[in-house]
Amino acid sequence: MTHEYIYFPRGSARIGTLMLDANVTKELDAVAKYGSGFRDEPARQRIAGLLDRLGDAEVLAMPGFGAAEGDMRRAFRKTDYSNYHRRTAHARSLINENRDALRRWAAGEDVEPVAVDPESMGQKRTEDIFRIAVDSFLRPSYALLLQAYWAYLTDPIPIRALRSVARVAEETYGRGSREMLLAILLITGTETGRKLALNIMKLHSEWGLDETLNRIWNTSFDLTYTRLAVAMPLHGSLPEPVVFATADKHLGKLLETISPNGGWRGANGLPMPEDAVDFDGLVQDELFYRVDDILSATRRATAANTMSPEQIATIRRVNAVKHIERLEANFAKRYAA
Repeated sequence: MTHEYIYFPRGSARIGTLMLDANVTKELDAVAKYGSGFRDEPARQRIAGLLDRLGDAEVLAMPGFGAAEGDMRRAFRKTDYSNYHRRTAHARSLINENRDALRRWAAGEDVEPVAVDPESMGQKRTEDIFRIAVDSFLRPSYALLLQAYWAYLTDPIPIRALRSVARVAEETYGRGSREMLLAILLITGTETGRKLALNIMKLHSEWGLDETLNRIWNTSFDLTYTRLAVAMPLHGSLPEPVVFATADKHLGKLLETISPNGGWRGANGLPMPEDAVDFDGLVQDELFYRVDDILSATRRATAANTMSPEQIATIRRVNAVKHIERLEANFAKRYAA
């Protein structure tokens, strides 16, 4: 099969919970809305591969973050969230009760649009949930990636640049995160490693202010979502295994370097996901051990933290806003020149 979704963690085992990236929910939404009127060969191949893997097994479909990506913008704006509710309902319907219709569509048969009644949790409740996700997850991630890209552009000394990112990671509790891994590839990477980071961020060339900030925000969204696929099983709240599916080949390349190693609990009792990362050929040889020292130090600090989850969340939010304001002002000056 030429076109396939990329799954994280990798493997071909059964799926207990399926977390869908925005590009997957978009394709399922089109099938549900148009039936046979939607024809896209790469999408058909990807969906056929997903159906082969699912078989007839029951699965918990979680389109949440993927369905919400269009409504969780860097700058908050009023919306009725109807697209989010529709995409969510369509994905759940086709993965579960209307999976046979999806199979027939993938086989090239005539299929009518799928009628669903989008579940609405109310405007205020949806808005509150989105704000919590933005404040607690996306903004801390965005602050860290802003610092990484700023350091990449402005500091010619890689280890010094990486330490500036590590300081922001410390203040936003992003130590050992995927954002930190992306910063390592961007700042201390070989040509291959740096290209991988820039591909994921879609920033091979510099753009204007808004486009640059939006692309960094979108990268934060992707990294946050993949982190949830590893972190959520540690809380024991979802059918396992939890698998993230995406059609983004660049994000998939990054995920190929990461192998989930379960998790551990810090001094405060919080479950922490642990990844094994293969930097072979991706980080400059002469910088490899210094990068490893930085990562080891941040991991020790995370393990020793005794703060409560509530304290950590508050500090993350406050410090993320502080760094975002500083860095967005820096970028504004750069692009105004």
